[in-house]
Amino acid sequence: MLLDKQYCHTSDSDFATIIELLPYSPEKLILNELDLKKLINLTLFFYGEMNCMIKIVLDEEFHKLDAQVGENLCQVRAVNLLFILKHTKELSIDKETLMLNFEKISTLINQLKQVTQSSISVKNNLRTKAGDFLDKEGLLIELPKIYILLFKMHILHKYCVLDTNNIPITINTQKISETAGIVNSAAKRLIHNFQKSIAKHSTEFTIDCFSFSSQLKNDALRLKKLCRYADEKRWVFPCFIGAKALMSYLAKFNFPICVVIKHLIKESIFESKILFEVDANKTYQITHSPETHLDSSAMIIEGISSNLSNPENTKKIIIQKGIEEILYLNMAAHPQYTGKVLKNFSINPYMDIEDSDDLHDELSEYQYRANILGCSLENPSLFFIKHIFVSKLDKIFKEASKLGFSDIALKNNYHVYSS
Repeated sequence: MLLDKQYCHTSDSDFATIIELLPYSPEKLILNELDLKKLINLTLFFYGEMNCMIKIVLDEEFHKLDAQVGENLCQVRAVNLLFILKHTKELSIDKETLMLNFEKISTLINQLKQVTQSSISVKNNLRTKAGDFLDKEGLLIELPKIYILLFKMHILHKYCVLDTNNIPITINTQKISETAGIVNSAAKRLIHNFQKSIAKHSTEFTIDCFSFSSQLKNDALRLKKLCRYADEKRWVFPCFIGAKALMSYLAKFNFPICVVIKHLIKESIFESKILFEVDANKTYQITHSPETHLDSSAMIIEGISSNLSNPENTKKIIIQKGIEEILYLNMAAHPQYTGKVLKNFSINPYMDIEDSDDLHDELSEYQYRANILGCSLENPSLFFIKHIFVSKLDKIFKEASKLGFSDIALKNNYHVYSS
């Protein structure tokens, strides 16, 4: 199945309701008034956050859909989001449809608020299934299924917790618990389900990207064996070979890539940017006219360089090597899988794959060169990638601060899903 034909039609399966978001089965029975109030409050939370997601897309603040998923890698989510944005009409996220659904949800939110103030007979709803109650009260509306995915991405960004270096470490489930009116264990289950869902979707997307690379397409049967369960039973795919598939997709559809370099010079940080665009040969070359791309969405690759002597020379080497090579070097130096379950496969993901010497030799060569050239954690002298996300280029060239995550770090009530 080619990616660009995946959403060329509309069927019943392309729509969903918030039932898919519940942290428990829709078959769960309402046993008392408290159960009923919690269900209504949770429904209000879902629709309120759904409209927040719609506003993010309307305002083109795509960096706010940068989900924290744990083992699932940021470059996969970034390219997946660019794919979604390329198909706004087919996926019903064009501005006109977004506005219609925003208004529909706003009307429903007002209806829900009236429900909370009315005296719905608890007696008449005792032992009613949660899903049946929402349906009976007209509190379920069909939305394009992609809204459910974008909703999960929004939640996993908004409630993300950062460490002192602005690196995402966990999700604040206590805050979700308080806002949604559910117990903390249900909030943890909610986030766990969201992360599993996005990890699965992103891994399948990476495999679909094989179709845009003749090398990977011909080797698809062998490479699909690399898809594994990691911690919390989240699907993952090794980052080096996955990056090759993703770059094939980006080049095919001419998505720009912006490299943001934070040069660590003594006690200060000097920031520079390089914008790459796809040429006629489907390879990335530097563009000297970023102003012509400011209205475009792009993959943003943000990292550091510890070369203290000459920032301009750092940029020249990155341009000379090419963004594809710089990305592959970083992805080779990165653990191919993270977490406890796949720890033994973190350096060599091909250990149990028959006739994989060619794959291992290529990865080993890149791992060696990454340390020599300065694209690794041990040696970040050239460029070590810290994060990859999606943003409109006008925001990147107008704002100096990092857009990948907002400043929402809280210092307690964590539930850690990533290792």
